[in-house]
Amino acid sequence: MNNTNWPLLLTATTIVFGGVTIFGAIQLLSLARLLKHGVMVTGEISKVTRYREQGIRNSENRSDLYSVSVRYLINDHEYNIDIPLDTNPPFYTQGKSVPVYYYRDRPERGRVVCAREFVKWLILTLAPFTTVAALFFIWIRVT
Repeated sequence: MNNTNWPLLLTATTIVFGGVTIFGAIQLLSLARLLKHGVMVTGEISKVTRYREQGIRNSENRSDLYSVSVRYLINDHEYNIDIPLDTNPPFYTQGKSVPVYYYRDRPERGRVVCAREFVKWLILTLAPFTTVAALFFIWIRVT
């Protein structure tokens, strides 16, 4: 790649990863706000679904992803939620108890709020910074 394409690559990468970073940061802030102002109940992992990642890779290189559903009760009413961002390996196992936080006026919108969820979103938030920084330092060395 010639030196004139580096600024364009760095700009495009920053824009794309900036969106990912903003999304991750919003999720972290949302979890922190819910932890502070929400009501906590104990939920249970009701289902761990394993499926093949869809992508452009050939079938031998596809990896398994795991989607998790959580069941929790509020005033004898059962709610079910899915944990966003599928992972490999799975963060949770079926039957495990997890803390679910919700706002009193929206009990159906509960979220699992624990250290694992913060770490997951923190990784998503910080990973683009390291990639952009690496590209920037490569660009400095090349130019």
